[in-house]
Formats: sequence, structure tokens, C-alpha cells
Amino acid sequence: MRFGLLGPLSLRTPDGLAIQLARRKERQLSAILLLRANRFVGVDELLQLLWDGERVPASAQANLQTYVAHCRRAIGDDGCGIETGERSYRLWADPGEIDHAAFEGLVAQGFQASAADDPATAARLFDEALGLWRGEAVAEGLGLPVDLQPEVNRLTELRLSAQAECLAARLELGQAREVAAELVPLIGKQPLRERLWELLMLARFRDGRQADALAAFEEARTLLDEELGVLPGAGLRELHQRILRADPALSGAPDPVPSAGTPVPRQLPREATAFTGRRAEADRVLAALSRPGSPIVVIDGLGGVGKTSLAVHTAHRLASHFPDGQLYLDLHGYSDAAPMRPIEALTRLLRALGVNSDQIPDDDAEATGLLRTRLSGRRVLLVLDNAGSVDQVVPLLPGCPGSAALVTSRDRLGSVIARHGGVRLPLAELAPADAETLLTEIAGADRIAADRPGAAELARLCGHLPLALRVAAANLALHPTWSVEYYLGLLREGSLAALTVDGDAGVRATLQLSYTRLDPAAGRLFRLLGALVGPDVSADAAAVLAGSAGVRALLDRLCAANLLQEPSPHRYSMHDLVQEYARELSDDDAEAASAHERLAGWYLTVAAAAARTAYPHIQRLPDAAELAERSPRGFADRPAAQAWLDAELQNLVALVLDAAERGSRSLAWRLGDVLRCHFLPRAPMLEWRAVALASLAAAERAADRWGQTSACLSLAGVARRQTRYEEAVEFLHRTIDLAAEIGWLDCQAAAYNNLGVVHLELTEPQQSSAALRAAAELFRRLGDVAGEGLALGNLGGPYQDLGRLRESIELARRELAVEVKSGHPSNALSNMASSHRMLGEYDLALAEAREALDRAYAGGNNWSIPTVLEVLACIHRDLGDLATALELARQAVTIAADHGFRRTAAESRVTLGTILALRGEYAAAAEEHERVLTLLDGPHSLRVRLLAVVGLAEAYRGLGRYAEARSRAEEALADTRRHQLRVVEADAAEVLARIHADLGDPAAAEYRRLQAEICAETGYRILS
Repeated sequence: MRFGLLGPLSLRTPDGLAIQLARRKERQLSAILLLRANRFVGVDELLQLLWDGERVPASAQANLQTYVAHCRRAIGDDGCGIETGERSYRLWADPGEIDHAAFEGLVAQGFQASAADDPATAARLFDEALGLWRGEAVAEGLGLPVDLQPEVNRLTELRLSAQAECLAARLELGQAREVAAELVPLIGKQPLRERLWELLMLARFRDGRQADALAAFEEARTLLDEELGVLPGAGLRELHQRILRADPALSGAPDPVPSAGTPVPRQLPREATAFTGRRAEADRVLAALSRPGSPIVVIDGLGGVGKTSLAVHTAHRLASHFPDGQLYLDLHGYSDAAPMRPIEALTRLLRALGVNSDQIPDDDAEATGLLRTRLSGRRVLLVLDNAGSVDQVVPLLPGCPGSAALVTSRDRLGSVIARHGGVRLPLAELAPADAETLLTEIAGADRIAADRPGAAELARLCGHLPLALRVAAANLALHPTWSVEYYLGLLREGSLAALTVDGDAGVRATLQLSYTRLDPAAGRLFRLLGALVGPDVSADAAAVLAGSAGVRALLDRLCAANLLQEPSPHRYSMHDLVQEYARELSDDDAEAASAHERLAGWYLTVAAAAARTAYPHIQRLPDAAELAERSPRGFADRPAAQAWLDAELQNLVALVLDAAERGSRSLAWRLGDVLRCHFLPRAPMLEWRAVALASLAAAERAADRWGQTSACLSLAGVARRQTRYEEAVEFLHRTIDLAAEIGWLDCQAAAYNNLGVVHLELTEPQQSSAALRAAAELFRRLGDVAGEGLALGNLGGPYQDLGRLRESIELARRELAVEVKSGHPSNALSNMASSHRMLGEYDLALAEAREALDRAYAGGNNWSIPTVLEVLACIHRDLGDLATALELARQAVTIAADHGFRRTAAESRVTLGTILALRGEYAAAAEEHERVLTLLDGPHSLRVRLLAVVGLAEAYRGLGRYAEARSRAEEALADTRRHQLRVVEADAAEVLARIHADLGDPAAAEYRRLQAEICAETGYRILS
């Protein structure tokens, strides 16, 4: 695949065939993932980007899954693809196949060639890079989100710099006349870029047009004055003076070599051993420092993330670009020693540049002026390491073109970026593969190769932080008898304690230096954040934790110190090792326990309020309403409530697990009961099961019957979704018994309803009908009209299996009438659509299914979405629209599989197989049906299994494998009769009729008669 963003979005197969994405949001998603290629992008960030500036609808997450499924299918998986991570997605591909990545790589190489005084190579590389642009803008015409504009601007700026440097390289190759001609239209588009005016003046001068060169300066001066009210920069003014005096050095002759007596400082430290990864980051630094003027780059990040190693590595690579010296200074911003004062730093730099001590002023401003004077006309690289503040850095920055500064700090140094034009490079932890490479290079290849899974876990426990990885690898190297598994045991007992070498305080000491630099208020918040059990915290939750509203400024201070990250607006997280260090501090803070309890209470009441707004008709514990009333915030509507629950889900799950293990047991099952409401439509299987098990364990230890009843109902729900039907039945019977004991009749009715659905999916229509009638009767006695309608609507399921299609529709209509009055969500429309399809009433079926899908998306009902898509696929299949049917069936399979909905995924694969067979793709159809039979081996989901057997028989018929086809079809016919599945029995009879007809066997007529009898009895219109 080849991916293009430099111009209109372009996706092409290796042979050049264009791939089209129909929906705008799918194209936007592709563009976003391409801009972040080979990096995971969180679901929350994708939702904010795709609904740029708009309110994110409740259906957004489900819509996103559909967009991802479409894009994944379009892109394929041959050498590239879209990978699903933990609530995130990543487009992985060779950077050489992505035009903007290839462009950046070529530009970086071009800057390196320029730095190495190789203009021919530089011109070639820049020209190749610029040739990748197919338009004037990134993702031209698509309209990228505002939050991506900085990245778009960076690529645009890099293009302009590459254009300028390409022309500069060609100028060095003697192409003055051609360069001057090309610069005129380029300046017309970018008239305020002084670098282009410099090149135009120099090109004209070298072409023997001194007067035209001077005229260009006057034109630039007038333009800058009129447009911006400023004078030309120092570089442009200096070039003007040199042209006025016809400086012979401008002819292009090489720079004079410094005299033997002139000291050239070479102060760079030696590079770190086993420098690994950081290729993209190094290329960005190289490109930024190779730009004209006096560039400044600030590398910031958490202590131990490898800022100094990257700075020294890139400085060595750039050394030839700065022939007048490379200065290195540790400013001790985060150190046991006192931070270096500006005058001390200036003194050291000036001495290195040959200034005698008695000539160095005592005043900071005068010393800064002298430094800039000494740097004027020279090309010197200043590496300012471990800066603690802006005040340390600004006096040391070069003021004239030619020199550059590379700064590292744990602080973001925002003023250096904002006021002095610095380029910020925030440094994150290493990629997992690079982390394992670093371990290998220090601990030894054999050691790591002996336990690859252990090495990956070791890298994870080190948080992929280079300092932690180096310490861990050094420990393995120094202790040859330690296995990776043994050292993992030490890390699991306490990562920070195990990340020391020979008594050196290691990672903990590094983090302590950052913590001790905090002011008291920020330090207090940092300690309290150590009490968190979830992966992140919102600004609102942090305010509750701190017990005060003015927390935003403190959060920003922690972010500035790189002790906290802000992966999405107003949501904050910590690196794992930082979290462990903060937890150590919180354990010694007497205030932390009460703060944690305050936050847990806030989460419980707000979650209860959100569940009441989003899911008012789902049974909850009797005191849930009281909890919701105590909430300090409310929710305007269902989408707002669902959005809050989605955003806080991982924190709420972690809180339940922590409370069940070591906290308030009642909190565990009360919050678990609230979350059950959200789990039902969203169906996040891992979280749901973990919460339900923890809730049950907590309620059992507390001997609380109410908590046990709620937890058993929840466990039954997740077991059913995962097709663990035996377990679901067991928990539902336990729920019914417990609910009867305590008099919680609402819950008992809900359990009977769910039991009926389980028996339906087990293809036990009689047991299903009995349970659903019991549920409807209980709901009726309680006066719960919505519950009664739901149970009766579900009763339509076994009626459908038994072939009582009209009765099934009537029950669904009753349920739908209740839904309209009460707002209680249901599957009535989907069930009606399915029955109308079987009756051949396709207009009604199509309208109902489309409305059902709209409602499922709008309500964020992840469980219903693939089910309705499968129904729609069947309708379009029966109507003969096989292309649409195929697309819908594949969507259903993908979404169901992504969520772990085994039965729905299997049923959707059966439908996919029938569509493939109608397209004549019998081998592919057989493969789908065989896969279903493998997945659903056993007694559960018998109806789906029989549908797969019928489909497989038809596929074998199409392949000419008649003996196998007849055997399978006869097997299906016998089983459908045994279980009274009249509609599937008709399908089996139809396939047998086709098989015998193909063979010229008169038995075909007998099966046709059987099929006709069933259709006359049920109204079923079979697809022939």
C-alpha cells in the first residue's frame, strides 16, 4: 500500500489502484491515523478529533468502530493495517510507504548533507522530497481537525524550509541564474520569509546583478515595514552590507579556516552506550537545528526518559555543521547541586570561547551581550543540558544567525518556545521493541533471547523508561545467576526498590529531584494523586481529591514539570514509575486516605446520577435513587451521562476492584450495580466480568444479600454475552432465589426475562416462553408497564423460531408501543424487521431495520448494532442487492468480533456465507460456515449452528460435493424437527430439494412439498 497526505488523501494498492473511502469521517480517520502512523491513538482523542469542535454524540464510539472496520477492510493487512490496542487504534505501515514520513526522512537527510557541505546530495534529496507533494496543502480539501493544525503547520513549514534549502544547495552548485528565476514566484507566495529574500539577493549578486540584489533588499525592507512595522532581520541587513561592499566571500568560495592559535571548543560528552531508537526524534532535532538563522530546540520530558542521550547523540551528528565549536553545559536545574546561576554559566561559555576571566563582566546583561558578540559570525552549537527554568536559559541563547542552541529540561520552558521561537520536542518513553533492544545490548543477547516474554514484561514494568531499562539491564549484567524471571519477581515486589545498581538510588532519586522542586501546593496535589487507583483523573475529580476548586493551575504546574501528562483536554495521567513514586509519598501522607475516601464517594454518587439519566428503566438497587440525589452534578440528557460514564469507566472499574480487595466492600457492590446499567448496552466484556466478580466477592464477604443478588444478575448478563450459557443459567436461578428471599421483585422479574432470552439462544423455545411469561406476569403485578412490554417483546423470539411470525410481530408492536410511551429502549424494531423479512414484506422490514440501526447508534448500544446490521444484510440479500448485503454482513462480523460477542459474530458469519454462496463463491462460503461450526462446537447456540449446517450443505452443493451436502442437510432437517425450528426446517428442506434436483432424483419433489407446507403454515417466504 502507498499512503498519501501531501495533497489530497490518497490510498493506493502496490500496483497503483486507487482505494476510495465513501464517508468523509472515514477519510478523516485515515488522515488522522496516517499523521500519527505507527503510534496508537486513543479512542477518546479520535472522538474529539472526528467531531472537531462539535458535541460528541452518544453513538460516536459505535460509529468510530464502524469507520475503523471500513478503513481496515479497505487498507487490508498485507504489510500494513489498522491494529486495535487498549481503547486505541494504530495504523502500522513501513514509513517509506507513507508520503509525509518519507518526506520528513528525505528532508532530514538533505539537512545532514548540507551540514556536511555536500550541496549536490542535498539538492537531490530535497528535490526528491518536494516531489512527493501532490498539492498545496496537507490532506487538501478534506478539512482536518483544528487540533491537528500544529502538525499540518509543521509539515507545511518543513516544506517551505526544504524549498529554501534546495535552492540554497543549487546556488552552491553554481545555478545562480536559475535559482533567482525560481525565487520570484516563490516569494510572491511567501513574501514575509526573509530567508527567501536572502537567497534572491545572493543569487542575483552571484549572477553579476549587484544593483538588482540591492533592489531586492529595498523591496523586502519596504514590505516588512508596511506589513509588520519591523526592520529586516540581522541576517538580511548583514547580507545587504556585504553586497554593498562587494564582499568577495559572497562569491561562493569556502570559509577561511581558523588560524592555528584560535581555540575551537569541542566539549560534547561521549555518547551513551547502546543508544537505541529515537530515530524520528533525532531526525526532527537535526532538521530543526539545520535551519537558517539561530535555531533553538527544547527537548523536555520526564526525568530518565533520555533527553541528555538524545541531545548528545544529535549534537555529535551535527558537529561538522558547527565548525567553530560545540559547547556543553550542565545547568544543574534538577540536581543535588544548586542550579547554575546565569552569570556562572555565561562565564564558563565565554572562557570556552577564549575570553580571559578578567574581561568577563559581572553583570548578567553585559555578559550576555559579550557572549552574543563572540558568537556573531561564527557557527557554534550550544548544548544546554538539565535546565531548570527559563531564567537559566534565555541569557545563554545566541542572538545572531549561524549558531544554535539545544536545550534539555524536565520543564516545558514555555517562554523559550513562545517568545524566542524555540521548537519543542516532548520526549516520551521508548517503543516496546526499542526498549527490548536496549535491554539486549546491555544485558546480553543470549540472556534476553532465553526469555522473550519475560523481557517484554521487564520492559513494561520499567515503563519503557530508558533510565529504568538501563538500570534493570545493568542489574542482569552484574548478576549472571539471576534469570529474567527472578528479577521480574523483585520488580513486582516494588519496581522503584529494584531499580537501583550497587546502592545507587537510581530511578527513585531522579524522580525525587523533580518532586522537591515543586512548590508546596503542587507537591501536596502530587502526593494525593498517588492515592488514585485508576489510570487517569479529570480536572473535576482532582479538585475533589484536593478538596478545593483552584486545582487547574496546580495540574498545569505538574504537567510543566513532566510529572503529569495531559493526553486529552483536562484529563491527566502519570507514567507508571511516577505513579509508584507518588503512591509511596501518599502512603506516608496522613491526608491521603481521607482524600481517597472523598473521591470514591464522589465517583459513586455522580455515577449513580449518570446511570439514572442514561438508563432510567434498568433495575438498580433500591437506594440507587438516594445516591443519585446526593450527586454534586447532574446530566442534561442521556448522551451527556453516557459520555461521562465512558470517560470515567476505567477509573470506576479500578475503584470497584480496589474497594473489593482492600477498601469499602459496600462501595464495591454498590458501584458495581451502577456500572451494570452501563455495561448492558456498551458490553465491555473484560471490565464487566471483572467488576461483577469483584462485586459478588465483596457482597459475600459482607454477607449482604442485596449486593449478592445484583452481582449475580450482572454475572449472568456477561456470561450470556460470552455464550457461557450454563453459567448464565446458574447465576440467573441464583438471582431469582435471592431476590425472592429479600423481596426484590423487580430484580426477580428481570432475572426471569433474562433467563427466557438465554433459553431462546440455547434454542429451547418452550423453556424460553415459560420464563418470559413468568417475567411478564411479575412485571404486570408490579405495575411496570415497560418491563412487561420488554418481556412480551422478547417472547416474540421463541415465537419466531416456532414459525409463529405474525404473533411475533404483534408482540414486538406491543413492546414498541411501551417504548414510545416510556422511553425504555428495546429490540422491538429489530425483531419486527426480522419477522417481516421472513414473511417477504421487505419494505416494512427495511424501514424498521434502518430505524433500529439509527436508534442503536444514537443510544450507543454496542450490543444491538451488529445484530441490526446482520438483519439488514439478510434483507438486502433477499432483495438481490448482494454488494450491499456483503458490506453489511462484514461490518456486523467485525463489530461483533471486536466486542467479543461470539454468538452475534457467528450468526453474522452464517449470513455472510449465504451471501457468498449467492455470488457463486462457494469455497469462501463453505469456509465461513465451517468456521462457525468450529467456534460454536457444543450444545449452545443450536439455532445458529443449524443455520451454519444448512449453509454449509448449500456451499457443498455448489462445489459439487453432493454426498457431503446431502449428509449435512439431512442432519439439519432432523435436528430442526426435533427442536421445532420451523423456519430453519424449511431452509433445510429447500437445500435438500436443490441437491436432489441437481442429481435428477425425484425425491426433490418430496422436499419441495415439505417446504411448501411449512411456508403455508408460517407465512415464511423462502429465498429460492
